[in-house]
Amino acid sequence: MRGSSRIAPKITLVISSLFHARSALESRLVETLEKRFEVVVVCTEEVFEIYRQTLEQRACYFFQIDGSAENFSNRVMNAGAFRFKSRSSSFRYRIKRRIRESARFRTSQDSISINFPAVLSWGVIWFKLFIDGWILYRTYLVPRYRKILDANSSLVEIFKVVKPDAVVIWSQSMEPASSSAVRSARQLNIPSILIADNWDNLFSKTVLVEKPDLVGCFGMQSAYFGARLHGIPLENVVPLGSARFEIYREPEKIYGQRDTVLYVGSSIVAEDERVLRTLLKVKNDLEGAESLDATLIWKYRPHPFPQKSDLDMEGVLKEFTGLQVEKINDPDEGATSWPKLSDSVAELSRTCIAVCMPTSYLLEVRINSIEVIVPAFEDNSEVTSCNTLLSSLEHLKGLSSLSGVTIARSEVEIESRLREKISAPNFPPPDQTLDWFVQWSGEGFGQNLMNAVSRVLK
Repeated sequence: MRGSSRIAPKITLVISSLFHARSALESRLVETLEKRFEVVVVCTEEVFEIYRQTLEQRACYFFQIDGSAENFSNRVMNAGAFRFKSRSSSFRYRIKRRIRESARFRTSQDSISINFPAVLSWGVIWFKLFIDGWILYRTYLVPRYRKILDANSSLVEIFKVVKPDAVVIWSQSMEPASSSAVRSARQLNIPSILIADNWDNLFSKTVLVEKPDLVGCFGMQSAYFGARLHGIPLENVVPLGSARFEIYREPEKIYGQRDTVLYVGSSIVAEDERVLRTLLKVKNDLEGAESLDATLIWKYRPHPFPQKSDLDMEGVLKEFTGLQVEKINDPDEGATSWPKLSDSVAELSRTCIAVCMPTSYLLEVRINSIEVIVPAFEDNSEVTSCNTLLSSLEHLKGLSSLSGVTIARSEVEIESRLREKISAPNFPPPDQTLDWFVQWSGEGFGQNLMNAVSRVLK
């Protein structure tokens, strides 16, 4: 074991974004790891400033990677998705969406002298992906990407100073920071663990140019598919669960009165309007019948990154009196602000039924024993509609087998299911069907990660 003269092995946590910091720091994971290891945090200055109270009393180093690496990593990711598209329906969906959205952008720009017909534009983009994926991927793109990482990252020098026994790297997609951290650790013969910090990461957002010693993922679904897609031995892809979900294990968590109907929104404004109008109809009917359920709280949690749309939501929001709308990011205000994990605990402790798009928040809802209605309108074939996502993305396959989840294909079905769940609420606890998607039973994320670190240290 490296550093055997120390009382405790030293590990370095690489945290490159506020999203990862939310998982690693608000969940109090660092405190858990410090019970067995000496922990050094390597993060951006932005992360440090936001989480100064947690980090200023700990060993902490700053790093930054030039934006040019981010731009090139996107090209490598798209090329890899094209090259390996036969292995993943999520990759095929990613290509389809890229072609359609790029073509729509090109044909809408007045500044472009030639207005390409859509079919020709699709062909041009597909041909570029073909060249990048099949001709340039291994011969130019990957070697060039590695040179860019080496020239724009200070992680090798930081690791030389810190001398960790193992490096734990938080990753949401094919980020230059995570690629550089894995590469830097390998150059110094330091074992590394890459944590896929969201449900869909190993399915649609990552091409592992640099392979770590272990990959930590949500559940066995991710492990089986990630191993096959990325060519990693199954035993080296470890279901850890989710660090940010651990806050729901807190002993002081107390369920209050279950009086809230929660809608967790779509990135498509039109879908949100359809769902909200359905919820409004149910609310008005309950109030008109002077039902005891008329005292329910109705809450709308918009998607943090809604697509641009000409549709105006003001009409339905004005009609929906008493609707609590959670504040979302304003793109004009700059940096992304994620909801605090503690706010989600409070929100779900009062929720009696949730209408939820198929995001990782759906898994959080089920962890809290709340039944979920997924609104997948069968008449909506838009490329980013819930209906299309359910049929296209690998990680959503089998979602209907998750206990406590109902897929609703129309407003009528949403209304029927919602009335049923409101009149006879049921709170089925998490079971083995949840473990398939995210490891929840057992000792928890912190212990699972400590076991993984101990494994790479042997």
